[in-house]
Amino acid sequence: MAADKPTYLAGEEPSFTTVVTNIGTTPCERDLGSSLQQVLVYTIDGAVRLWSNIDCFPQSAADVRTLAPGEQAQFTVKWSAKTSAPDCLTQPEPQRDPVGPGAYTVVGQLGQLRSAPEPFNLS
Repeated sequence: MAADKPTYLAGEEPSFTTVVTNIGTTPCERDLGSSLQQVLVYTIDGAVRLWSNIDCFPQSAADVRTLAPGEQAQFTVKWSAKTSAPDCLTQPEPQRDPVGPGAYTVVGQLGQLRSAPEPFNLS
């Protein structure tokens, strides 16, 4: 998981890229579908979850791929720099507040596999 830039200016939509790599020695078949891919933004200390790409726009499409040893699959997600919550879809008018300037982390998750937090800034 990586932020595509270390710092985003006010008004820019941060973009995050997840790379899945087959680190094994044999081909690996895996569902890489959007329903299993989650991108989460946290405060820099990781204490507060601010956003997830699946809160307001859940996905359900399967995308089963066979990756050869060392082969990678790459996915990019944009963020509106607004908060979201897991109950977003059940709210008639969900509260989505702009996130202010500061330091944050992004984490990628595929099923139960989770990346290390990657720092980025909003200015």
